[in-house]
Amino acid sequence: MAFPLLAAAAAVAIRCSAPDVPIRSTAEYSPVSPGVAPTLMVTFASRPTSTQAEAVLRACIAAAAKTHRIGAEMLANAWVGEDGPLTLPDGSNHLSYDPKTGGVKTWNEREGVKPKVESVAGGAYFTEYKEQKVLVPPYGKFATVNVVFTKPPTEAAALAAVVRELQTAVKKQTPLLHTTGYAMTGRRSDPASQEQIRARNGKYIVLEFDPKSGQITFWGKLMGSMAR
Repeated sequence: MAFPLLAAAAAVAIRCSAPDVPIRSTAEYSPVSPGVAPTLMVTFASRPTSTQAEAVLRACIAAAAKTHRIGAEMLANAWVGEDGPLTLPDGSNHLSYDPKTGGVKTWNEREGVKPKVESVAGGAYFTEYKEQKVLVPPYGKFATVNVVFTKPPTEAAALAAVVRELQTAVKKQTPLLHTTGYAMTGRRSDPASQEQIRARNGKYIVLEFDPKSGQITFWGKLMGSMAR
């Protein structure tokens, strides 16, 4: 079988689908180029479930591997229009394909990350907390807290909940980590249904905890603090 040259960095279409997923999708493979890893992006015409998204990603990885020489680890992710990468069943946003072994892992499997999902009394939302490695020097770790509401909250309620859950998470950290909190809506049973919430000003409700200052901020606005 002839393989295309890896020097060409332009994305190419991949024909692929999963038999049990009726949602139309397109896939593009971007070959490896100097300083850039190969990627595979699947774009759905309408929102799939997280299980459907992973099934199509795996089918498209297999199709790409049959027709192209993939010379380095490839990351694959799923989108709906410009919304993504979609979250897969185990909380990952990517699949990783190893061309040396032909193996496919979720990003959480690859990194040994196990998100901790907890319900909150009252059932208005649940949280997902995870710590991940920083992939560039000086390395270390960072953390994220997703606060996922079952019904769209008011902006004030969303902000208050994210501040509260950031404080709860940080109290358990040793050492303290840069931690980002997201306000979202969606179903616990289907991570791909979860979408970020926007504030009235159009910005996503994303709060940052800085371990150096001990401050929690929302787009630069002080929302709270933690003792260092």
